[in-house]
Amino acid sequence: MPRDYKKKIKPWNEETVRRALEEIQHGASVRSTALKYCMSISMLRNRALTIGEEHTDKRRAQERLGISNRPECIWNLDETGFPHDPSKCKTIGSVGKKTIHVVCGANRENTTVLAMCCADGTTLPPVVVFRGKHMQSTWKGTQDIPGTQYAVSENGWMTTPIFEDIFKYFVDKTKDRRPLLLILDGHISHTSIATVELAKKENISILKLPAHCTDVLQPLDVTCFAPLKNYYQYALNDHVNKTGAREPLRKCGFVNMLCSVWEKGLSPQNVTKGFESTGIYPCKQG
Repeated sequence: MPRDYKKKIKPWNEETVRRALEEIQHGASVRSTALKYCMSISMLRNRALTIGEEHTDKRRAQERLGISNRPECIWNLDETGFPHDPSKCKTIGSVGKKTIHVVCGANRENTTVLAMCCADGTTLPPVVVFRGKHMQSTWKGTQDIPGTQYAVSENGWMTTPIFEDIFKYFVDKTKDRRPLLLILDGHISHTSIATVELAKKENISILKLPAHCTDVLQPLDVTCFAPLKNYYQYALNDHVNKTGAREPLRKCGFVNMLCSVWEKGLSPQNVTKGFESTGIYPCKQG
């Protein structure tokens, strides 16, 4: 006999979780906030406790390093993915009539990009990780930001050897900022022995964020990646409209497109707002 039931849908998402956590930080009780947003009390309590512990760790790290008033010594690194086909399109049409948007086809390529930003609002050029076995000179952008870094991996994801090379680049670019606090998520490629040893040698303290909380604890996730991807989607949709979906976005074109919107998405205002919103700098108490 077939079961007759409807799949339960969560009445909340990550955005409502973020609002709930902000209300708790401003004095609301966990129980009342969980009831208000129809959430699990235990889930919300665990997220709130994790964030409280994280703020304490960040404050202690800054005090230990003596950089509480030196935003140029506080950095965040993270990766995100960019599709080569439009994933968000809006159409305008008559009520009740079907509308059709143009797509490029079966180009499912997705490119990983690593961003590096500082609490003082500065950023470093992007690191682009293509899918492939060997880097081709034709893949590099003709209008890329000076200093843009390139790498390849078999699946197009970040790997430990790639991150170790990037970390050496980061160390060189920030050599006049010591001691330095580097905030990362817990991806396995970020914490190799070689990376940790080099960080120790260079007087860089690595603070690893707890799992499942980077959406509210990591500056790049909170205020930078969303506007960057919106600008990128607008540029990608414009490319599709101009070419009539006949010409796929090639790797060189992707780099040019990404670099054309990079400084808009990772503007000094967005970067500093991310560190402020997450309580990293100025560091929130408690």
